[in-house]
Amino acid sequence: MRRRYLSWAVLGSVFIAGCVAVAVHKDTGAIGAALASLRPDESQIAVVRSVTGNPPSSDIIVMDSSGRRRHILVRAAGRRGVGVAVASPAWSPDGHWLVFTGVAGRHAKRVEQSTDIFVVRADGSGLRRLTRAGSAGEPVWSPDGRTIVFAELTHVGNPNIVTSFAAPLMRVNRDGTDLRKLTSLVRGRVDRPGSFSPDGTRLVFTRSNVSALAYAGRIETSIEAMGVDGSGLRQLVAGGSDPAYSPDGRRIAFVTNRDHDGTIRTGEDESEYANELYVMNADGTGADRLTHSSELSEFEPTWSPDGTRIAYARQAEGFTKTIAVINADGSCGHEIAGDPAGDVWFTEPSWRPGRPRVPEGAMNCSSAG
Repeated sequence: MRRRYLSWAVLGSVFIAGCVAVAVHKDTGAIGAALASLRPDESQIAVVRSVTGNPPSSDIIVMDSSGRRRHILVRAAGRRGVGVAVASPAWSPDGHWLVFTGVAGRHAKRVEQSTDIFVVRADGSGLRRLTRAGSAGEPVWSPDGRTIVFAELTHVGNPNIVTSFAAPLMRVNRDGTDLRKLTSLVRGRVDRPGSFSPDGTRLVFTRSNVSALAYAGRIETSIEAMGVDGSGLRQLVAGGSDPAYSPDGRRIAFVTNRDHDGTIRTGEDESEYANELYVMNADGTGADRLTHSSELSEFEPTWSPDGTRIAYARQAEGFTKTIAVINADGSCGHEIAGDPAGDVWFTEPSWRPGRPRVPEGAMNCSSAG
């Protein structure tokens, strides 16, 4: 399961290196004149929108649950035509802030770009940089809103060899103070945070062994759970990734290619089994498969605030990436954001908590899409 391996670290292989200015951008016309502004009381999903032009670029957009109304919240602005990127948005539990990864330059002697964690208010104000390590990515908020957990890229050995990557989980206060390590540093092991349980006592995350990446081998992944202080580590699922707790904490959405149901191209001459979307009990039992899409690969699930729907990203042949939504029972799945030409990719959805005031409920399949 090589997909999304250290997505913040491999931005340098997708986007051109250069100086980056992350900026707030509210111009709805930058996406399309037909896209209207969002209503303040409606359900909202933050999504990364990437344009594969020359130079390539990306921004964070916020859209309603149908995908029809959108606006740009954060745009990565390059200098002198240099392509840049933002990634991995995640809402604070009160829905007032968004944390994300931003490319902040390039390491002078390394293969990857320098990345750090940024935060911005939901109205586009208050943009600031939270970390300055140059190796941080994939942040998630704690349920009390006081801390943020993220992965920190570290080199163990030659910094220009992909197999020397390692990434433990780190925890930092929302003001950037009290940085702590939650998991140990092990060469070839990458820990990516998934989500906290709603009561704040547990954290689920994806653990990957990336040592075979450079040799077209399979990466071993698992879904792990532990206490917020790093104690009580326990494996929930072997071969799964991208875990996300439901709002009531009873279930976890995740993806896995355990079924070997179809393949997806991951390189010029490489392919792997496609992921399917699942939900399971919070203790790792009772896994139920929601999607049956052998020609698509699902990833990055996020729950609606009322727990009735799940939004997720999916990849098709040719690397085209879109956003879909499905009822939590597996019914009424359909695409809500995509580009038929494949020049614009939509990934990494994050459903905003607290919206709307009235729960949406499950979709009616006759009207979905």
